[in-house]
Amino acid sequence: MSQEKLNRLLSSEEKVVKKPQNFPALPVNTMTQLHALEQFLADDNNLSAISLYLARYIDSTSIENSVRKLLTKIITNNLAQKFSFQGRKSKLKFESALLQYFKNDLMAVADKIVGSWLANAKWRQQVNGSSLRN
Repeated sequence: MSQEKLNRLLSSEEKVVKKPQNFPALPVNTMTQLHALEQFLADDNNLSAISLYLARYIDSTSIENSVRKLLTKIITNNLAQKFSFQGRKSKLKFESALLQYFKNDLMAVADKIVGSWLANAKWRQQVNGSSLRN
């Protein structure tokens, strides 16, 4: 994304930030969809554009709330159950699953929140109001 476009988006005249063209559907529910999202985000222009789009879910007062809100928009509970942050308990390693672009000082906080969010995926309410508890 060019600096000019970024400046336009941040100006008061630009009220709506639209999803980038060809952006994969969210939240992702399969490994195939997750890999497609990773491929999409590997392009710096796409990463910049989607960062602006997802910024509306950022809570400036709480990194914890921000991470949780973003995760619910990005990955379903069904897919999240297949991961643990570090790949424990025969689960996939989420730590390296998605492109991570946090400042180092925020990474420890974000890691803890993501780990907790993944661990509780089974007990969270789904969109239809049900949970995945057995």
